Amino acid sequence: MGGCAFAAVVADPAVHPWIRDYCLVHNCLGCLSAHSRVAHAGVPVDHRTLNNRLPRRQHRLLHRSAPPVTPPQNHVPPMAQQTIEAHRPGAEIYTGDDLCRQKAIDLLEELNLPRGLLPIENVEEIGINRQTGFVWLRQKKALNYTFRKAGRLVSYGAEVTGFVEDRRMRRVTGVKSREMLVWIPLGEFFVNPKDTTKITFRTPAGLSKTYPASAFELEEQGNQRLLT
Repeated sequence: MGGCAFAAVVADPAVHPWIRDYCLVHNCLGCLSAHSRVAHAGVPVDHRTLNNRLPRRQHRLLHRSAPPVTPPQNHVPPMAQQTIEAHRPGAEIYTGDDLCRQKAIDLLEELNLPRGLLPIENVEEIGINRQTGFVWLRQKKALNYTFRKAGRLVSYGAEVTGFVEDRRMRRVTGVKSREMLVWIPLGEFFVNPKDTTKITFRTPAGLSKTYPASAFELEEQGNQRLLT
């Protein structure tokens, strides 16, 4: 499914947010389409009736015999590459693991965000376009990281991008959080200026959850990196 068709699916109000999130992390784009009939475990599914008649638990069961198609860990979506190239002119670009990791920490500190939000490793490049607010980073491979104080397992892809402003990173790509048995993409995280002790994470579908900001500060012993 191309980028334009995908955008239409995500924007379709007929697709409930929980269906969109669940099917999206399973790369089940046909299942997301409100105009498609697809088979899960041999059962035809029409989401125009699914929205009202099929309980969430049943919908999940339909996926059990149809494992997700997982892209390679160093896979970079073509649209992400195009976005980076569009913002490369005029950007500050750094290479080398040590320098890039320090620049990521410096950027988070500058944005008044917890300094441990980007626990990257083996970083090849980081770019910061201050005029447009676009940032990107490239790792050699994906990284799973456990924020123990928050009780969250987060996946950072080989490439992470987003637009930054004070206390906020939005239109994020390449970051997913583990919820139960599924990975949910994160689209935004921000610190409320009225309560800087809290940080909120939001999915592209608008679902959100708030944690203590201190759970995402740098802490060598408190969190755990899991290379995948």
